[in-house]
Amino acid sequence: MTEAAAQGDASTFTQLITMTVKPEEEQRFLETARRGVELVQANEPRVLLYVLTRHPDRAHTFVWVERYAGEAAREHHGSMSYMAELLSVVRDCLAAPPERLVLEQLEPA
Repeated sequence: MTEAAAQGDASTFTQLITMTVKPEEEQRFLETARRGVELVQANEPRVLLYVLTRHPDRAHTFVWVERYAGEAAREHHGSMSYMAELLSVVRDCLAAPPERLVLEQLEPA
């Protein structure tokens, strides 16, 4: 992927999803997340970035950083059968509903 492609353009869809998990479910959540990242990287070339990060200030809280080559790529990601399976496990691990922030890319346009 070229640097320009990695940076995306105005059609790039970026979202941050914050998830707080039950302390006793953290290991299960991380194992499920690891499997999800592997599946996305192997099967979804239009996913530009799909990483899980640890929140710096909130215990048991993680932030997904996701970038897609457009809204259609994000919709395709959500329709993958393995995502439904993984999300069912993740939902059981959550201590609170996830928080979703969608970002509008301005530059490069």
